[in-house]
Amino acid sequence: MVDYMVSETILDDLKSQNFSFIAHVDDIDLLNYPEENYVHASIPLYDLIDHIPVAAARKIASTHCIPGSSAYTKSVLKDLFKTHSCSQCASHLSVFMEIPEKPITKLRNEQ
Repeated sequence: MVDYMVSETILDDLKSQNFSFIAHVDDIDLLNYPEENYVHASIPLYDLIDHIPVAAARKIASTHCIPGSSAYTKSVLKDLFKTHSCSQCASHLSVFMEIPEKPITKLRNEQ
């Protein structure tokens, strides 16, 4: 993920390396996701697909004008994304939110 970040977020400011996929948007919609709260990344679609739900992958495929994508499995979409290139590829970024690490709690019998 870090290799694909385009945000100005300083890596040291990130408290964890856990992220949740939020959206795949163009530069105008990206304004709804300020860098203070979100991480923007330019991840190749074939890499992104392993980290998102199939419904999100299908929506991205539709955005990129891949016909019949609403019925495809993630593995089929991944194969299609390997060779895919369109104008949407250059104009869209993926948005993630950092997931804070959960604090370690002691078990009651250890206290």
